[in-house]
Amino acid sequence: MRDGGRVDVDVLVVDDDLRVRQALVRLLTAWPGFRVVGEAGDAEAAVRSAEERHPTVALVDVLLPDADTGLGLIDALSHEIGAPVIAISAQSSVRGAALSAGAVSFVDKGISPELLVGVLVEAANESPGGRPGPTTQTF
Repeated sequence: MRDGGRVDVDVLVVDDDLRVRQALVRLLTAWPGFRVVGEAGDAEAAVRSAEERHPTVALVDVLLPDADTGLGLIDALSHEIGAPVIAISAQSSVRGAALSAGAVSFVDKGISPELLVGVLVEAANESPGGRPGPTTQTF
């Protein structure tokens, strides 16, 4: 995924809070080497977007709008669609469940932009074909 030192990461952003989703989209589209290929506010739209756009990585709010919905989406994206998922939440208590559902990493919504970008790049490049293997990292 590197071309002339640049990382190209296609991201699907999923968060039911429009303000948070828009902030994440603005951050990632402004960052060199990132492209937001889809955004969704619910699980159904996220699955549809992932199937159509084949993101390199998905950034998914665990509490979408509740833990069961978010965890089900993480499972579907990671196991059925094959997209590596970075779980994100303001509640660190859902970390273990998110990782068990198939997320390759968990980040707090208060993460710095630099760390978030680093986690996304790592997930995109960790394994052959740009698909990461499972990890239990938390940032």
